[in-house]
Amino acid sequence: HTSTQNKIRKRASKKESNSLNDQRTTTITENVQNKPEVNTKATCAEIFTNANNLFNEFINELDNLCANWKELPIEQLLNIFPDIGSVETDMKILKEFLQADVLPYLHIIFKFWKNRKYLHDVSFGFNDLHERFHISSNTDLKKIFFDLIEINNKTISSECYDKYQRYIITIENVYSTNILNLCAELNVSKELIHFLDNLTTTDADNLLEAVNDWDETLISTKSVIDFVKLKTFFTHAYTSIEEIHSYKTELLFQDVAQCFDIIFKDDDFKNVIGLFETCSQSVAGIKHLYLELTNKEQSKRRCIMDIMSHSLLHFIKNPSSERLFDVQIKSKNLTFDDLSELRDRARLIGYSNTHNKNQDHYLEIQKLESFVELVGVIEGILKNLSSLYTAGFPTVTDIIYNQDVTCNEGNYDNLRQLYKTLEEKLELWEQQLCVMY
Repeated sequence: HTSTQNKIRKRASKKESNSLNDQRTTTITENVQNKPEVNTKATCAEIFTNANNLFNEFINELDNLCANWKELPIEQLLNIFPDIGSVETDMKILKEFLQADVLPYLHIIFKFWKNRKYLHDVSFGFNDLHERFHISSNTDLKKIFFDLIEINNKTISSECYDKYQRYIITIENVYSTNILNLCAELNVSKELIHFLDNLTTTDADNLLEAVNDWDETLISTKSVIDFVKLKTFFTHAYTSIEEIHSYKTELLFQDVAQCFDIIFKDDDFKNVIGLFETCSQSVAGIKHLYLELTNKEQSKRRCIMDIMSHSLLHFIKNPSSERLFDVQIKSKNLTFDDLSELRDRARLIGYSNTHNKNQDHYLEIQKLESFVELVGVIEGILKNLSSLYTAGFPTVTDIIYNQDVTCNEGNYDNLRQLYKTLEEKLELWEQQLCVMY
């Protein structure tokens, strides 16, 4: 110990001046001379003896572990092998001190403990699938997963081995890694899964349409594409499972697993498990994008409903545009191009709500369908006006001059009448042209 102190002092003294070095060397020499001699041989022997005793105690612990592992709680095994990450390496080093017939059991127990977080996720994810698809409870699977969740460091090692070994034989060796990983992700990625569940196929399509115009600093195009791919993956799976439900009253876990496994073989979904993590990381940005789109969607819905409730339409000649005639909705400052876009949106909304049996949704769909018809009538009027004008009909502009057409509470009979009038005029004019020429 004194020698070590002297060496440290000598290393430190090199930074001082020569005079200080001389003084420090003198001090060190005096200290060494004044201190009693230490019997280093005895100290080394004692250290060796202590080390040997400790080693023997450790070997005794290993012997006790091998002899009584079945009765020991897991925490006692972990006291001997505290670093679960390197336990395999440690056991390999100590192999000659461990009973060969016990090693397989210890490997299984430590494997469980090392992977217990993943196994818990698989178990909770299985419960999610079980409830989601109303899987039959007439199996031992639920009990096997429950037993895994119940294991803790106080659990007796043999009990841990039995329960985990049963899981390996019944589940791990039977179902694909993709299925087990899917179960785990259902628990790990709860926020993502909840958001996907509430998203319609139309919503997903809208996200894809909008992402090209979106700020890449907020959400990347790839993130949205991956997100929609994950939604499509679940849509395919649900469709397949519903098909089985249609002819099979009692759905088993293997039925659900088989549906997912078939989809996993599709080239588009071979690596879909990896999308859970990346999509979970970007779910906040995707939610923001979805909210923006939803706000725009609601704005378009309100605009459609307002037009159907009360609107004043005015037809005008528009020579500067490719369209000879156009329509204006004065209160909304809308033209036919705007109405055409709203019509597309109305069709999408109606399609996505086809299976919704709610009475309010049913009434909304009726209004949306009526709006689609309204825009169709307007389109027909513009077409007839253009045809009359191109054919040289002399008073086309007089027909629409100062003529406003209304739509009140979904009633636009006067608009239909205008369409009918123009149809008749066009037919008569074409007949007159044939007679004249």
